[in-house]
Amino acid sequence: MSQHSWQGHFGPDVVSRTWPEFREITDVVPVASSDAPVTLAGWESPRALASTGVVAGAFARSKAVGRILGGRAVGPLLTFRPFLKLVVFIPRTAVNRVRDAVVAAGAGSIGAYTHMTFAAAGAGSFRATAANARGGREGRIEYVDESALSVILPTWIEDEVLAAMKASHPYDDPAFDLIPLANRLTVPQAYLGDDGTVRTALVTEELASWAVNTGVERIEAERTHGDSRLEMAERGIQVGLVPLGTWTVPGLVSILAEVAPRGGST
Repeated sequence: MSQHSWQGHFGPDVVSRTWPEFREITDVVPVASSDAPVTLAGWESPRALASTGVVAGAFARSKAVGRILGGRAVGPLLTFRPFLKLVVFIPRTAVNRVRDAVVAAGAGSIGAYTHMTFAAAGAGSFRATAANARGGREGRIEYVDESALSVILPTWIEDEVLAAMKASHPYDDPAFDLIPLANRLTVPQAYLGDDGTVRTALVTEELASWAVNTGVERIEAERTHGDSRLEMAERGIQVGLVPLGTWTVPGLVSILAEVAPRGGST
């Protein structure tokens, strides 16, 4: 991976192969770099993309479709809980240095706000167990003025944030906690155009049920499950399929173009 994180621009399911929910992603678009075109190769074969390490799932597809189609968001929302809270204990003299490093790595963003952190002052203690320890005297309990720095981060930049924290921290082996949070991240599944057509990347079962129950007359999608399409047709809903990637790929390219990588290649 490059130093640049595409995940930060697409959402929680533009992921590395270590993302725990990778097994649940069935529709993917490969993303190579800003210099390489986004293609549809491997869209229907996640295993073929295992070597690329980066894929786009439901969140990214919906975000891309919204970028291209606009219109009014309708239907059920996709909901994710991908956030963690990092709490790290730091000598007070080094708090700003560590804070700047983790924020630069992408932590501390909620909605329209960035650089969101909290530091609580306290007293840390330790006892050196060897004469060659870098701090303190062997066998003596030492007390240090420290702060507990807290910051939120999405799971997909966990490695980058931890690396930045450790590189900027004055301790060889800093003490820290990673705590799962209940904060939600949501994105619309579909958009209603001026012509009355609901458009989406993928008609999910939830979206199909919503369409049936709300009197939608026409849906256009890049893909829909067979059962959902049959159910909607039986209820008189016109279902049109456009070529795979018609909206998703231009949307992904648009998002990719917003921020250039800082260096390296994916």
